Amino acid sequence: PSKPRKLLISAIGLAGGLCLGVGVAMLREYRDRGLRTSDQVRDHVGLEFLGIVPFIPTSELAAQDESELLRVAVASPPSKLADTLRTVKVAIDLNPGCGRSHVVGVVSAVAGEGKSTISANLAMLLGAMGSPTLLVDGDLRLSGLTKAIGIETGRSLADVVTGHEPLSALVRQLPDRNVWFLPCSASAKTANSSQVLGSARVRDFLKMAGERFHYIVVDIPPLCALVDAKAI
Repeated sequence: PSKPRKLLISAIGLAGGLCLGVGVAMLREYRDRGLRTSDQVRDHVGLEFLGIVPFIPTSELAAQDESELLRVAVASPPSKLADTLRTVKVAIDLNPGCGRSHVVGVVSAVAGEGKSTISANLAMLLGAMGSPTLLVDGDLRLSGLTKAIGIETGRSLADVVTGHEPLSALVRQLPDRNVWFLPCSASAKTANSSQVLGSARVRDFLKMAGERFHYIVVDIPPLCALVDAKAI
């Protein structure tokens, strides 16, 4: 037909759609503030990139129970999470500033990002490799790790650092080999938790615990929500 000129209209539509798509893509790229690659982490944050932590839906777990998320690295050695945490272990072991024991703090920007899950999996992995490991719930206000593991003692880290209780009276050995847990019970309210975590007594506690454990993994409160993380 003489009209409409289908070939010309199709060419114009294709070119216009391509230009519009490229423009939208450039706008989204310009507005993107996220970090997508390991090089971006190194360049923009100035920290070493250790690996990617994958999203693990509950439907992929054998028992489909959220508590199983705490030991994925041990239950599924070939998983991406286990591989990343093994990289973390190598980085810890190669740290020249550490002596006989290694103290590792796990922190997130805000609550709900999975730091407690990472803390537990790292401790389980270190224990499974034959090293005595102490997992510490250092979140004296929210106690998310203690709630996830399900151990209630009515005591917390504050009772150890203030000298009210000996370490041996508060730690509990977990079913996983070579892993002990220092819980922070919700009933153990700690006044001025930031002062406790930032005190020299915490350093003394970690030094004392280092005589018994090769690794000490501390689940630290979220950085943006509480001042406790800045203190410790």
